[in-house]
Formats: sequence, C-alpha cells, structure tokens
Amino acid sequence: EHTIHCLRDPVQCTQNGYYLAINTANGTATPNYQIKFQLDSTGNANALALLRQTPVGSPEDHTPGNYRVTATGRVSTGRSSVLAGATLVRCTGSIAECDGVCSGPGCGSTGSTSLTILPRTLLWAHVILMVLSWGMLLPLGVIWARGLRLSTKQVGGQPIWFQGHRIIQSLGWVLQLAGFAC
Repeated sequence: EHTIHCLRDPVQCTQNGYYLAINTANGTATPNYQIKFQLDSTGNANALALLRQTPVGSPEDHTPGNYRVTATGRVSTGRSSVLAGATLVRCTGSIAECDGVCSGPGCGSTGSTSLTILPRTLLWAHVILMVLSWGMLLPLGVIWARGLRLSTKQVGGQPIWFQGHRIIQSLGWVLQLAGFAC
C-alpha cells in the first residue's frame, strides 16, 4: 500500500506516469487489483495536481492505504488501455462506492489489460550489478580461496589463492557498491 508521499514525491513515480487499478475480487475479503487504464500526459498532470493538494508532512501524507479516485476521461482510439484527458477527483465514499467501479466504453473487459510496466534502467543496472557481485564474484572469491589454499604457486610473491581471492572479492565489492548506488 502506497502513501500519498510515495505517489507524489519520488521522481520514479512522477516520471513513469500513473495508472488506474480496478478491484476484480468481486466482493471477496482479499482485494485483487489489476491495471485497468494507464493515464496519458494530461491525466498524469491532473493526478499529480490532485496528489499535491495533500500538504507535505501532514499525517495523511504518510499513512499507507488505498488512494481511491473518480476518474473521468475517454478511452484513446485504438488504445483501449489508455484513458485520455482524465480528470480526477478523490473518492471519499465507501469502498463499495469507489472500489472497482467502471462505467462507459472500455469498461467491458475484465481483469487486467495488456499494459506492462517496464522497470527503469537504473533498476536493471541494480539487479545486474547485485547478481554479478553477490551471485557470482563474492561466492567465487570464497571458493577460489578454499580450493587453492593448499597450492604452492605464487604470483608476485604472494600465494595464488590469496591474490585471486583478493582480486575477485575486490571486484565483487566494487560491483556491490555500484549496484547499491543504483
């Protein structure tokens, strides 16, 4: 569950745009939210303006929960998953009045649309760097040291197990820091 702060302030949220999710659980105790519509640039600007009506630092700003809205717009021609020119108003009614209600053209389909939310480049960089460091290099450095500890070979006056271990662990450590920075 997101807070208003989480939806409004991080650049990752505001740059990627917003979408409307609909509860497809049909009255069951456990909600099942699926993406129904993605907002176009006008709808995103209107959503951000609505989120900015909540004062920064107010108790509501950091309270997790479902942020329900009533959105009015038109389904883009040829793109049934995009709600164009949406205006949004905060829905303060009961869950039954706000949650999972969709009327008009484009509401006939059930479940999620064909929308996919692609991870940003920095997220991919984070995942790749962390997998390389924690999944490959750091364990390989330990295996190298353990497997070659009894070897008498030396490189630069140091045992080969130590030189290899130090290089591999250092590379893993650098990639871990780079992945953490992403």
